[in-house]
Amino acid sequence: MTPPPARKKALIIGIKEVRNKAGFGPIHFAHRDARNMEAFLIAAFGYKKEDVVLMLDVAGHKKELLPTKAKMLKQIKLLVKDAAENDQFFFYYSGHGTQVTCCHNSEDDGLDEVLLAANGKGIMDNLLNEHLVKPLLNVKNTKLFALFDCCHSASMLDLQRYSQHSTCSSALRHMMSGVTNGIVNI
Repeated sequence: MTPPPARKKALIIGIKEVRNKAGFGPIHFAHRDARNMEAFLIAAFGYKKEDVVLMLDVAGHKKELLPTKAKMLKQIKLLVKDAAENDQFFFYYSGHGTQVTCCHNSEDDGLDEVLLAANGKGIMDNLLNEHLVKPLLNVKNTKLFALFDCCHSASMLDLQRYSQHSTCSSALRHMMSGVTNGIVNI
């Protein structure tokens, strides 16, 4: 029996302004970059528009897709829900990233990485791993490509890291072929 064709699903988040949080100015190209990423996935990689969710903090955008912490977590869960063999998932975030003190001794540097939602609330790396990575670990040949256009993104998903100064090209080839999982810093 032939397996069903692989699905391609994407969640793209662009946050220009973080409210209720001092010290974080606007990111002027977050919306443009998010829209360009959506168009790129559709044109270059064959994603269907209905399988790409775009969350923006802009007037006139769908209210349910305003990137608050709760709505971002909901969309992350929906992205990987019912993952099946050979499915491909793409996650993109353009906005502010920051770090907070780690309270559970799980970080080598003592800091958790955090994505900031439009309402100023943060989503810690542990939570991203739990809702974006772990649901896919036992699904055969499933791939997740995550691109973080923000500060402190290197260990955002709490995965093994490869540096451009060591085995970056080799690590990237292994990840693309499904041999290993991790993050490549370029």
